[in-house]
Amino acid sequence: GTNYHFAVYEYNATGTCYNLTKLTGNLTTASLPSLTASATLNEATLNSATVGLTLANDTFADATLSASNFTLNNAPAGVSIQSVAYNSATTATVTLAYNNTDFDTNVTNFSVTINGSELTSASNLTSNNLTITAVTETLSVGSTLAFGNVCNGSSKELSFTVSGTGLKAGTISLGALAGYTYSETSGGTSVTGFSHSGGDLASKTIYVTLTPTAVNQTYNGNIAVSGGGATTVNKAVTGNSTVTAQAITTNTVTTFAQTTATLRATSITQG
Repeated sequence: GTNYHFAVYEYNATGTCYNLTKLTGNLTTASLPSLTASATLNEATLNSATVGLTLANDTFADATLSASNFTLNNAPAGVSIQSVAYNSATTATVTLAYNNTDFDTNVTNFSVTINGSELTSASNLTSNNLTITAVTETLSVGSTLAFGNVCNGSSKELSFTVSGTGLKAGTISLGALAGYTYSETSGGTSVTGFSHSGGDLASKTIYVTLTPTAVNQTYNGNIAVSGGGATTVNKAVTGNSTVTAQAITTNTVTTFAQTTATLRATSITQG
Protein backbone atom coordinates (compact mmCIF):
# COMPACT_ATOMS: atom_id res chain seq x y z
CA GLY A 1 0.00 0.00 0.00
CA THR A 2 0.90 3.66 0.04
CA ASN A 3 1.58 5.63 3.24
CA TYR A 4 0.13 9.14 3.43
CA HIS A 5 1.06 11.63 6.17
CA PHE A 6 -1.36 14.45 6.91
CA ALA A 7 -1.88 17.44 9.23
CA VAL A 8 -4.79 19.85 9.66
CA TYR A 9 -4.09 23.57 9.82
CA GLU A 10 -6.47 26.26 11.02
CA TYR A 11 -6.44 29.83 9.75
CA ASN A 12 -8.28 32.87 11.10
CA ALA A 13 -9.98 35.50 8.98
CA THR A 14 -6.74 37.36 8.46
CA GLY A 15 -4.90 34.22 7.27
CA THR A 16 -2.94 33.58 10.43
CA CYS A 17 -2.29 29.88 11.08
CA TYR A 18 -2.79 28.63 14.60
CA ASN A 19 -3.32 25.32 16.46
CA LEU A 20 -0.77 23.76 14.06
CA THR A 21 -0.58 20.42 15.83
CA LYS A 22 -4.17 20.10 16.83
CA LEU A 23 -4.81 17.24 14.34
CA THR A 24 -2.10 15.15 12.65
CA GLY A 25 -1.82 11.49 11.58
CA ASN A 26 -0.87 8.84 9.04
CA LEU A 27 -3.01 6.97 6.52
CA THR A 28 -1.99 3.74 4.78
CA THR A 29 -3.94 2.52 1.75
CA ALA A 30 -4.41 -1.18 0.97
CA SER A 31 -2.33 -2.70 -1.86
CA LEU A 32 -4.31 -3.49 -4.98
CA PRO A 33 -4.79 -7.12 -6.08
CA SER A 34 -2.55 -8.22 -8.92
CA LEU A 35 -1.90 -11.29 -11.08
CA THR A 36 1.52 -12.46 -12.27
CA ALA A 37 1.94 -14.98 -15.08
CA SER A 38 5.19 -16.89 -15.63
CA ALA A 39 6.17 -19.21 -18.49
CA THR A 40 8.67 -19.80 -21.29
CA LEU A 41 6.58 -20.31 -24.40
CA ASN A 42 7.73 -21.50 -27.82
CA GLU A 43 5.67 -22.46 -30.88
CA ALA A 44 7.45 -25.82 -31.15
CA THR A 45 6.38 -26.88 -27.64
CA LEU A 46 3.20 -24.85 -27.22
CA ASN A 47 0.85 -27.81 -27.03
CA SER A 48 0.57 -28.83 -23.33
CA ALA A 49 2.79 -25.92 -22.27
CA THR A 50 1.95 -24.52 -18.82
CA VAL A 51 1.53 -20.99 -17.50
CA GLY A 52 1.93 -20.38 -13.76
CA LEU A 53 -0.43 -17.83 -12.18
CA THR A 54 0.24 -16.11 -8.83
CA LEU A 55 -2.14 -13.78 -7.00
CA ALA A 56 -1.03 -10.93 -4.75
CA ASN A 57 -3.38 -9.22 -2.27
CA ASP A 58 -6.18 -11.54 -3.38
CA THR A 59 -7.09 -15.23 -3.16
CA PHE A 60 -9.17 -17.71 -5.09
CA ALA A 61 -12.72 -17.89 -3.80
CA ASP A 62 -12.49 -21.68 -3.54
CA ALA A 63 -10.46 -24.64 -4.77
CA THR A 64 -12.70 -25.37 -7.75
CA LEU A 65 -11.56 -23.45 -10.81
CA SER A 66 -13.45 -23.40 -14.10
CA ALA A 67 -11.46 -23.02 -17.30
CA SER A 68 -14.32 -20.98 -18.75
CA ASN A 69 -13.48 -18.21 -16.25
CA PHE A 70 -9.93 -17.89 -17.60
CA THR A 71 -9.28 -15.97 -20.82
CA LEU A 72 -6.20 -15.98 -23.07
CA ASN A 73 -5.49 -12.52 -24.49
CA ASN A 74 -3.76 -12.10 -27.87
CA ALA A 75 -3.13 -15.83 -28.21
CA PRO A 76 -2.09 -17.06 -31.69
CA ALA A 77 -4.74 -18.87 -33.73
CA GLY A 78 -5.06 -22.47 -32.63
CA VAL A 79 -4.12 -21.84 -28.98
CA SER A 80 -6.70 -22.50 -26.27
CA ILE A 81 -6.96 -23.58 -22.64
CA GLN A 82 -6.71 -27.32 -22.09
CA SER A 83 -7.18 -27.20 -18.32
CA VAL A 84 -6.78 -25.09 -15.17
CA ALA A 85 -5.43 -26.58 -11.95
CA TYR A 86 -5.79 -25.11 -8.45
CA ASN A 87 -2.49 -25.26 -6.55
CA SER A 88 -3.14 -23.07 -3.53
CA ALA A 89 -5.24 -20.10 -2.44
CA THR A 90 -2.92 -17.84 -4.45
CA THR A 91 -1.52 -20.04 -7.24
CA ALA A 92 -2.87 -21.97 -10.20
CA THR A 93 -1.57 -23.55 -13.43
CA VAL A 94 -3.07 -23.12 -16.88
CA THR A 95 -2.24 -25.85 -19.42
CA LEU A 96 -2.43 -24.78 -23.06
CA ALA A 97 -3.65 -26.70 -26.11
CA TYR A 98 -2.31 -25.97 -29.60
CA ASN A 99 -3.53 -27.45 -32.91
CA ASN A 100 -0.36 -26.58 -34.89
CA THR A 101 -1.86 -23.64 -36.78
CA ASP A 102 1.27 -21.95 -38.07
CA PHE A 103 2.46 -18.47 -37.06
CA ASP A 104 5.85 -16.97 -37.88
CA THR A 105 5.92 -13.76 -35.84
CA ASN A 106 6.65 -13.58 -32.12
CA VAL A 107 3.67 -12.72 -29.90
CA THR A 108 4.85 -10.25 -27.26
CA ASN A 109 1.57 -9.30 -25.55
CA PHE A 110 0.10 -12.64 -24.51
CA SER A 111 -1.65 -12.51 -21.12
CA VAL A 112 -4.29 -14.23 -18.99
CA THR A 113 -7.42 -12.75 -17.41
CA ILE A 114 -9.23 -14.34 -14.45
CA ASN A 115 -12.91 -13.54 -14.09
CA GLY A 116 -13.82 -11.95 -10.76
CA SER A 117 -16.20 -14.82 -9.96
CA GLU A 118 -13.13 -16.93 -9.16
CA LEU A 119 -11.61 -14.35 -6.78
CA THR A 120 -12.29 -13.15 -3.25
CA SER A 121 -12.09 -9.55 -4.48
CA ALA A 122 -14.76 -10.33 -7.10
CA SER A 123 -12.82 -8.13 -9.56
CA ASN A 124 -11.35 -9.29 -12.87
CA LEU A 125 -7.55 -9.51 -12.92
CA THR A 126 -5.27 -9.50 -15.97
CA SER A 127 -1.67 -10.66 -15.81
CA ASN A 128 1.52 -9.16 -17.16
CA ASN A 129 2.44 -9.78 -20.80
CA LEU A 130 4.37 -12.88 -21.88
CA THR A 131 6.19 -13.61 -25.15
CA ILE A 132 5.45 -16.62 -27.34
CA THR A 133 8.45 -17.25 -29.60
CA ALA A 134 7.55 -18.24 -33.16
CA VAL A 135 9.42 -20.87 -35.16
CA THR A 136 10.19 -20.33 -38.86
CA GLU A 137 9.88 -23.74 -40.48
CA THR A 138 12.05 -24.48 -43.54
CA LEU A 139 12.35 -27.14 -46.25
CA SER A 140 15.30 -27.70 -48.58
CA VAL A 141 15.58 -29.94 -51.66
CA GLY A 142 18.80 -29.00 -53.47
CA SER A 143 19.47 -28.38 -57.17
CA THR A 144 18.05 -29.77 -60.43
CA LEU A 145 17.54 -33.50 -61.00
CA ALA A 146 18.54 -34.16 -64.64
CA PHE A 147 17.34 -37.44 -66.25
CA GLY A 148 18.69 -36.77 -69.74
CA ASN A 149 17.28 -38.94 -72.57
CA VAL A 150 15.05 -41.87 -71.64
CA CYS A 151 13.63 -44.30 -74.22
CA ASN A 152 9.85 -44.34 -74.52
CA GLY A 153 8.58 -47.56 -72.95
CA SER A 154 11.42 -47.76 -70.44
CA SER A 155 12.15 -45.83 -67.24
CA LYS A 156 14.99 -44.27 -65.29
CA GLU A 157 15.33 -43.71 -61.55
CA LEU A 158 17.25 -40.97 -59.74
CA SER A 159 17.00 -39.67 -56.17
CA PHE A 160 17.19 -36.47 -54.14
CA THR A 161 17.05 -35.60 -50.45
CA VAL A 162 14.62 -33.48 -48.46
CA SER A 163 15.76 -31.74 -45.26
CA GLY A 164 14.15 -29.19 -42.97
CA THR A 165 14.22 -27.33 -39.67
CA GLY A 166 11.56 -26.73 -37.02
CA LEU A 167 8.91 -28.62 -38.95
CA LYS A 168 5.50 -29.43 -37.54
CA ALA A 169 4.43 -33.05 -37.29
CA GLY A 170 2.45 -34.34 -40.26
CA THR A 171 2.83 -35.21 -43.94
CA ILE A 172 5.45 -33.77 -46.25
CA SER A 173 3.73 -33.83 -49.66
CA LEU A 174 5.27 -34.39 -53.08
CA GLY A 175 3.33 -32.61 -55.82
CA ALA A 176 2.31 -34.63 -58.89
CA LEU A 177 4.26 -34.08 -62.13
CA ALA A 178 3.39 -35.76 -65.45
CA GLY A 179 5.72 -38.64 -66.30
CA TYR A 180 7.19 -38.95 -62.81
CA THR A 181 6.46 -41.16 -59.80
CA TYR A 182 8.03 -41.15 -56.32
CA SER A 183 8.94 -43.78 -53.76
CA GLU A 184 10.71 -43.98 -50.41
CA THR A 185 12.88 -46.91 -51.50
CA SER A 186 14.59 -47.74 -54.78
CA GLY A 187 12.03 -49.40 -57.02
CA GLY A 188 9.47 -49.16 -54.22
CA THR A 189 5.74 -48.49 -54.12
CA SER A 190 4.63 -45.13 -55.51
CA VAL A 191 3.86 -42.48 -52.85
CA THR A 192 2.64 -38.88 -52.80
CA GLY A 193 4.45 -37.90 -49.60
CA PHE A 194 5.89 -39.16 -46.33
CA SER A 195 5.25 -38.72 -42.60
CA HIS A 196 7.41 -36.64 -40.28
CA SER A 197 7.14 -36.62 -36.48
CA GLY A 198 8.06 -32.92 -36.17
CA GLY A 199 11.20 -30.93 -35.49
CA ASP A 200 14.32 -30.96 -37.66
CA LEU A 201 14.49 -33.33 -40.65
CA ALA A 202 18.13 -34.26 -41.19
CA SER A 203 17.76 -36.01 -44.57
CA LYS A 204 15.04 -38.01 -46.32
CA THR A 205 15.83 -39.73 -49.62
CA ILE A 206 13.12 -39.67 -52.26
CA TYR A 207 13.46 -41.86 -55.38
CA VAL A 208 12.06 -40.36 -58.58
CA THR A 209 11.28 -42.42 -61.66
CA LEU A 210 10.71 -40.97 -65.14
CA THR A 211 8.58 -43.20 -67.36
CA PRO A 212 7.95 -41.57 -70.76
CA THR A 213 4.62 -42.27 -72.45
CA ALA A 214 5.45 -40.90 -75.92
CA VAL A 215 8.51 -40.25 -78.07
CA ASN A 216 10.19 -36.89 -78.50
CA GLN A 217 8.60 -35.39 -75.41
CA THR A 218 10.12 -33.00 -72.87
CA TYR A 219 9.55 -33.78 -69.20
CA ASN A 220 10.72 -30.63 -67.48
CA GLY A 221 9.03 -29.20 -64.40
CA ASN A 222 9.02 -28.84 -60.63
CA ILE A 223 8.14 -31.28 -57.88
CA ALA A 224 6.44 -29.15 -55.22
CA VAL A 225 7.54 -30.24 -51.73
CA SER A 226 5.29 -28.86 -48.97
CA GLY A 227 4.10 -29.39 -45.40
CA GLY A 228 5.33 -29.10 -41.84
CA GLY A 229 4.34 -25.43 -41.74
CA ALA A 230 7.16 -24.49 -44.12
CA THR A 231 6.94 -22.48 -47.32
CA THR A 232 6.62 -24.78 -50.36
CA VAL A 233 9.89 -25.43 -52.21
CA ASN A 234 10.33 -26.79 -55.74
CA LYS A 235 12.64 -29.58 -56.87
CA ALA A 236 13.44 -28.91 -60.54
CA VAL A 237 13.56 -31.97 -62.83
CA THR A 238 14.43 -32.28 -66.51
CA GLY A 239 14.15 -35.15 -68.95
CA ASN A 240 13.44 -36.09 -72.57
CA SER A 241 11.94 -39.14 -74.28
CA THR A 242 13.58 -40.72 -77.34
CA VAL A 243 12.52 -43.49 -79.74
CA THR A 244 10.53 -46.39 -78.38
CA ALA A 245 12.68 -49.03 -76.80
CA GLN A 246 12.84 -52.18 -78.97
CA ALA A 247 12.77 -55.68 -77.59
CA ILE A 248 15.69 -57.93 -78.61
CA THR A 249 14.78 -61.54 -79.43
CA THR A 250 17.47 -64.19 -78.99
CA ASN A 251 17.37 -67.81 -80.22
CA THR A 252 18.98 -70.64 -78.37
CA VAL A 253 21.11 -73.01 -80.47
CA THR A 254 21.07 -76.57 -79.20
CA THR A 255 22.55 -78.55 -82.18
CA PHE A 256 25.74 -77.90 -84.08
CA ALA A 257 26.56 -79.59 -87.48
CA GLN A 258 30.03 -79.61 -89.04
CA THR A 259 30.05 -78.18 -92.58
CA THR A 260 32.98 -77.74 -94.94
CA ALA A 261 32.88 -74.78 -97.33
CA THR A 262 35.32 -73.69 -100.08
CA LEU A 263 35.61 -70.01 -100.70
CA ARG A 264 36.74 -68.69 -104.11
CA ALA A 265 37.82 -65.13 -104.82
CA THR A 266 38.62 -63.36 -108.08
CA SER A 267 40.96 -60.38 -108.17
CA ILE A 268 39.98 -57.61 -110.56
CA THR A 269 42.26 -54.72 -111.25
CA GLN A 270 40.75 -51.50 -112.51
CA GLY A 271 42.33 -48.41 -113.84
